[in-house]
Amino acid sequence: MSNQLISDGDLNGFDLKNYADLDDFSYRQWRDLMLHRSVLWGWAKTWKETFRPGTDPFASDLASARRRATELGLGDACVAAESRFSAEALQAEVMATVTALLGSPLTQTFALPSYLESGNPLATAAIRLRPQPYAGIAPLEPDEFNAALFGAVDDVPVAQAYVSMDGPRQILLEVDIDAPNEQLISDFRRWLRMWRRLTQQKNTGIGQTSASPGWIDTSINRWVRYKLVPYIDLKLVSRFLRRDFPNRTLGKKLGFPDSEWDRAEERLERYVEEFFGAEMSEWMHLLSFEEERCVGVKKPT
Repeated sequence: MSNQLISDGDLNGFDLKNYADLDDFSYRQWRDLMLHRSVLWGWAKTWKETFRPGTDPFASDLASARRRATELGLGDACVAAESRFSAEALQAEVMATVTALLGSPLTQTFALPSYLESGNPLATAAIRLRPQPYAGIAPLEPDEFNAALFGAVDDVPVAQAYVSMDGPRQILLEVDIDAPNEQLISDFRRWLRMWRRLTQQKNTGIGQTSASPGWIDTSINRWVRYKLVPYIDLKLVSRFLRRDFPNRTLGKKLGFPDSEWDRAEERLERYVEEFFGAEMSEWMHLLSFEEERCVGVKKPT
């Protein structure tokens, strides 16, 4: 990566105590944290591989844009805008990200898309279930499925998923047809998997958090025990700074004895793949919905 090594000064602010609240994280908080770190993971890889020290990756594009702006009499406006797309501006953004990761790691999240914040698991960036007016009357037994999805007043859901309560089990989907084909295919695959999971008990209600796969909580416990999140954060810092950790330093920062570090790091690398995996992301999305709408276990503060 680099001939330079990370020094203690590069890690000012890092403290394992900053991660103590992970013990009490809700599924929603895990979902948001996983999304944030997955974006940074890709960004850090691009930064390390593309934005080489001493080079400006925007130089050729900016020169072309500058010539075009000059031809249109907009040269001054172009010069003013260039500062937003310079290597120096990106470097400042990277350093701000590093400082935030080291000093306050658990408060670093992104403003999420509306489809995630809506509390509706049957929505993606390009596909959304269209609610239908509730056609039934006050049920003898609560309609838990529709109530969990859309809310209820006096035990009567405010909407229903199916077009008809009596006819074929048909639904209507809203689709952003302008989205790229790859996204539409990916989103529908994800939507369908979520629909199958939510309806696996027919209309007896959306599966509760307590019925979720035990491996989710087992994985979270392993992540916390082996300090996966601080490990990811320190790896991000290393990539952003383009500097390696001196031998055994990373393990020491995470509190591992030298004799245990090799095996611990192998385990952590497996956990990184799990943490960033699509299946875990989907389950965390589903569980955060159940947590908010159904049982309220591990409510975020």
